[in-house]
Order: sequence, then C-alpha cells, then structure tokens
Amino acid sequence: MIDSRSCFNLGLVDREKLANFLGESDFDELSNRLNQTTNSAYEESNYDQAVKNNKFNSFPMRKKNSSKANRQSQQSISKSVNFNGVMISQDELNLNIRLSNNRQQESNRLKSLLRSNFWPIDHPIRKYLWKCLLLRQNTNSNKENTASNSHLKDTSLTEFEYNKHLNQIFGKMREIDISLPDFVNTNSKQDSSSSHMNYYFLNNKGIQAIKRILCVYEYHFPHVTYNPGLVSISSLLLHYMPEHEVFASLCYMSSTKEHFIESKNCWDTTCSVFTKLLKNYCKSSYDTFSKYATVSLDIIFSEWYWWLFDSLSFDYLVKIMDCFLFEGQKIFYRVSLALAQQFSRCKYSM
Repeated sequence: MIDSRSCFNLGLVDREKLANFLGESDFDELSNRLNQTTNSAYEESNYDQAVKNNKFNSFPMRKKNSSKANRQSQQSISKSVNFNGVMISQDELNLNIRLSNNRQQESNRLKSLLRSNFWPIDHPIRKYLWKCLLLRQNTNSNKENTASNSHLKDTSLTEFEYNKHLNQIFGKMREIDISLPDFVNTNSKQDSSSSHMNYYFLNNKGIQAIKRILCVYEYHFPHVTYNPGLVSISSLLLHYMPEHEVFASLCYMSSTKEHFIESKNCWDTTCSVFTKLLKNYCKSSYDTFSKYATVSLDIIFSEWYWWLFDSLSFDYLVKIMDCFLFEGQKIFYRVSLALAQQFSRCKYSM
C-alpha cells in the first residue's frame, strides 16, 4: 500500500491503467517502486548538498549576482534535462515562488526552471509542486480588488468548508450520478460524455468527484457560461490533489485573467488569436494548412485547444500544466504553435 507521501491521489485513480502507462506489469510493482522512490527522495536527497555539488543552482536570494554568475546559472538550468536525483524542499520552493512575485529576475529564473526541467509524473515533488505554484497565484490575486467570491480565494479553504458547499447544493444526494454543468458542454445536441471529456486515469469515483467540483464551481461562478477545458484541467489536478483542493485551485485561477475563459465569445477570441499568431509567426505552417486543408481553416483552428488535451499523452500534459499554473494560458498557445509547426514539417517531408 502506498503511504501518505505518494504524489498520486490513488483513491480516485484507475490503478491498473496508471500501472500500464508507467510500464509496470501490475500495480503491486508500481506501489513498491513509488514507495522506494518517495522514501529515497526524502531520506537521501539533500537540497543544500545538491547546491554545494552544483547539481542545482539556487535562485539569487541573498545577494545580487554579477552578470557573469547569472549567465553561468542560466546555462546550468538550460543544460539540465531533469532533476530526478534532486529533491527540492517545499519550503525552498515556496520561498523562491514568493520572491518571484516581487522580483522580475527571480520570476524569469523560475520560469526557465519550469520550462527546461522534466520531473516524471511519479516524482515525489509533484505532491506539492502545483500547490506551491497556485499559492503564488493566490497571493497575487489577494493584492487586487476582487470583491466577488472573495471568500473562495483564501488558502484556508478546508475540506469541511468544501463539504458545506456540497451540502448546500446536493444535500445527502452527493453520491448519485450527477451531470456535468452546461458550461463545459461543447455541443448541446450531443451527449457531453463524448465531447472532449478527458478524465485520463481517473476511475469512476474520480469522475464523480470532477462532476461535483464543477457543479460547485458553477454555483459560485454563475457568470462563467462557457469553458469546456475545465474538465481536462480539473481532471489533471485531481490526479495529485484532494477534491476540495482542486476546487480551491479553480477558484484561485478564476481570480486572475491569465488562466480561464468565461464565455463563448472569449472562446472564439482565443481561436482568432491562435490563427493570427500562426499566420504571423509560423507563416510556412499556416501555408501548409491552407494547401492541404479539406475543410475551412476556421474549423481546423477552432480545435487548436484540443490538439493538446485530446491528443497529447498524460506525461506531456503534466509538464504543460507545470508551466500553465505559473504563466497562464499563453503556454497553451506556445505548445499548439509548436504542434502546428511539427505537423507542417511532417506533411512537407511526405
């Protein structure tokens, strides 16, 4: 049995599918390996020793580095493929994130780290990485004048408080099979379960938890009328967080304008923005689409969002989420543009 320090929320995950994805023959082997990975990371990895051995460059927190030192540290980050052998403590990560709120240089360094590093999906740091990144968003949102739903943006939102919201909506019927709210349905004429509903490795309990989370979210954010991507995003979060923390995370991100859309008009705007970005910065790719398209380009580019969540594998999506939680939705544009370029190259080589 995996102990409490395991990074996965295994009570809501399909263990057999997860084991197969990670290349394990059965879940017992997966459990043993995760236990060994977690224990060794906590017992053997020492952050200060890693810095001393130059395995990881700490952010410049105490004194201003020279330009030469900055260049060397940036090169060290860019050359690093992953940090599988280094365990960054939660306190150290929190400190660097808080510093990045007030110092642009720290923010750029942390952004470079998240973009260049690739922690595996079962790495122990994933137990708290996303929570720390969301704490930064919550800190920023508290500085702004956000009167509506301000009680939901407090980091003290506990499981007890979340259950109070559930009782207000469902009463004692929370375990029944409920429907997803209308704002996540991409096509009202068809069953929402078959339209971009990505639950990844969640089991039936996990799927029901997602439905409860989104129904409570709809109750507290009635102005959100269209955001089908929330099913995929909340499902990814639920692999590593309890149900009430996923709801709190959605509330934190909704307090900014960097992560979510709120209406069909906003969704259509993102499609137009992506088309313009592709045409301006990846002209050859845009021309390739124009040459080989058998349907309208508007139809093709209206699906740009689902190139990520419907097509990429789980490990890639987890990596993208690392950057998304820190940078916002612009990272989705970057990745989709890269996919469009890759497609055009493959098409041209044929």
